[in-house]
Amino acid sequence: MFYFNLPLLYASKTCIILLYAYNIAASQISFAFVTFSIHRFCSIVFHSIPFFKTKRWVIICITSHWLVVYLISLPFILRNGPYCTNTPWMQMYTLFMVVPVPALINTALNMGIFLYVRSSTRRIQPRTMTVFTTGSINRQPTISRRDIALMKQMIYMFTMFIGGWTPPYLLLVIDTFPVGTTFVVFYVLVIWAELVLLGIIINLFKCNHDLREYLLNQFRRHILRL
Repeated sequence: MFYFNLPLLYASKTCIILLYAYNIAASQISFAFVTFSIHRFCSIVFHSIPFFKTKRWVIICITSHWLVVYLISLPFILRNGPYCTNTPWMQMYTLFMVVPVPALINTALNMGIFLYVRSSTRRIQPRTMTVFTTGSINRQPTISRRDIALMKQMIYMFTMFIGGWTPPYLLLVIDTFPVGTTFVVFYVLVIWAELVLLGIIINLFKCNHDLREYLLNQFRRHILRL
């Protein structure tokens, strides 16, 4: 910040743009996971519809993601002054849009995927164990490895997302009140959130077999060309 013209940077109109960009940058990562969940939900649940497997659907998802992020950040522009003050309700709004709202949407979509996969597995494979006792048949439902793997993936993504992004934004909300928090704690929490994000991205690449094979093939082609 010392490299900028601070009087110009903190002018009333400039402050509105800075806070607007701040909320966009804060929420676009979390809503990117929502976009990914929507794309995955439609491609799995509505797999019989060819449209959800086209590039046009991918473009619509990406465009909708940025449009939503711009729209939910409009309160930072439409508010009345003080313009250069990040008030407590603004910090709470950012926290709410970064963590609870995307987390709830992601949970609902992942639960929908899990229920659909489980119901389809029951239709494809026999889901009962037949035990013959004294003239009676006992049926005990079982859960496939596919169901368990999907549930573990849901729990991992949800826990990492909440555990990584809640602390730094919650600290910003607390810091708006006179409680005396330090910048060192905030920077440590920011580094923690970035490491969590890196872990989530690695996990997505690890679980996406098609994408992993595509990247490996592209890497091998470039190596062979060299």
